[in-house]
Formats: sequence, C-alpha cells, structure tokens
Amino acid sequence: MLNSLIALLDSVYPSFKENSLTDKSFKHKDIVPLIEKMAFLSRIPVGESVEKRKIYSLTHSGGPVRILLWSQMHGDEACATAAFFDVINFLSGRKTLLFYPLLNRVRETILSALSIRFIPMLNPDGAERGTRENALGIDLNRDAISLLSPESLILKNSVVEFNPTFAFNMHDQDYLWSVGNTKKVAALSFLAPPYDAEKSINNPRQKAINLISLLYKLFNPLVDNRITKYSDDFEPRAFGETIAKMNVSTILIESGLWKDDPNKLFLRKINFCLLITAFWVLANASVPGDSETYSSIPYNGKILKKLA
Repeated sequence: MLNSLIALLDSVYPSFKENSLTDKSFKHKDIVPLIEKMAFLSRIPVGESVEKRKIYSLTHSGGPVRILLWSQMHGDEACATAAFFDVINFLSGRKTLLFYPLLNRVRETILSALSIRFIPMLNPDGAERGTRENALGIDLNRDAISLLSPESLILKNSVVEFNPTFAFNMHDQDYLWSVGNTKKVAALSFLAPPYDAEKSINNPRQKAINLISLLYKLFNPLVDNRITKYSDDFEPRAFGETIAKMNVSTILIESGLWKDDPNKLFLRKINFCLLITAFWVLANASVPGDSETYSSIPYNGKILKKLA
C-alpha cells in the first residue's frame, strides 16, 4: 500500500506544489504572504530574527502524536521550506483530493491522529544573505547550548512548549558527498542523532531508527540508490543531539544534489512524498522495528569533484 501511496503522491504533486516558490533563493518576503493568507493552520509569530524578521509556527492540533518540523536553520538551505508549503497545501484539502479517495483518507487520518507544527525558515536573515549563518555570523546548529541567537532560543522554546513525539530537522546537503565509497552523489541523507558520545540507543532513538529504516527502503529505489547516512559523530552543540537528549525521536533529513536540478525541484518533490508518507505511517502506528536496515545504510563518503 505504501508504494502505491507514494506513486499516487508523485503523480498528483503538481496540484499541491506551491508555484510561487520555484527559485531556491526565495526570501522571507516571499513566504510571509503565504503564511498570512493561511486559514487552515494556526499561525503564530513565535519571535523575531536578529534583524527583526518574524518567525512563525504553523500548527495543526489533532491527535496525541506530536510532530515538530523546522527548516532553513541554515539560511542557504531552502529545499525543505518550499516542500513544507507543498505539504501544507495537501493537508489543507485542496479540491484535487476529491478525485482521490485514498488521498482523502490519508489526509483525514493524518489530521485525526497527529498534531503537527511547522517552523519554516528559522533563519530568515541568513536566507536574505544566502548564507549558512545568521546576521550575527552564528551557525544556529552549533548554538543549541549557548543560545546566543534569538532564532536558537525560538527553536529551543518551541521544543519545550510543544513537547514533540517526533522532530524532523530539515537541511540541504549542498556538497558533492558520495554514497559510501562509490562515485555516486548522495541525493538524501538521514540520521537518528545520538544523544551521547557513546551513541546509545534508547526507546525514542530506536523509534527514529525504525522510521528511517522504513523510509530508506521505500525511497532509496526512487532516487537511484543514492540515500546515505549522515555522520553520527556526537556534536553536543547541535540541535539534533540536544533535542534527542530530551527524549524526542529526532530525524535529520538532508537534501543533497540531483543532476540538472539547480533549484532542487525533484528533491523537493521527494521531500513532499516522504513527509506525507512518514505522517501516514506514524498516524497508523505502523513502523516496524528495524535496526538492521539502518545499520546497512552507507555513510556519506568523500566529497566528489563532479556530479555522477
């Protein structure tokens, strides 16, 4: 059923794609009108960036399983931000869904079982500059302990207040990382971040590992076997590790590169399909235990000189 769902999502994707976001260099001013006209989700300004740009949380209050997703904590990593608006268009119940009973059922089940909160473009000042860092020159993903930036504090407070069951930390992997020792460039990279230097596995981390294993088996064939595992070296200053330490099942998703796709439109579509699939299986509590698959995922290898 999951393969059929993904195929259907892929075929109807143009109906849900947010067509105002096609160039990956879009700015904060481009997403604010989308947020302000949004009637489906509760939209709340949760704070401001260093340069006083509003940062929003977009929340659906449904069932007891709580999903927190944030994007663009690095300002130049926009793929997931655009995909968020595609996913929101799907969840909002566009008329296209009337012609697809399966998709309607998927949407209704997700909204009934899950509470979902999106924080798109956590680092709008970095997006304005096209830089990884914020306006203070700080990498937000090394600021989870010091909390020197207002954007970092916004994310930390959101985790504490929302108390997510699962957290999706969405990034772009812009370098030419290889799939293991091959010459193939990684399209996507997953990680269930460790919460200690020993890389221990507690119940929340195991749940993240199980979900990644399932998504890997479903999506790796669709991206020419180009899914890798991000380095699991413990970095205590990173938000993934910090949130995992708070007993949240945390999943890192990095969108890499795809041939002849400078704006990452293909990988954006894959993000759309992947997130809705993840929501569906979490809504149905249908994620099998599977550490073996996770262990078999090749790590990011070396940086290649060209796309292959």
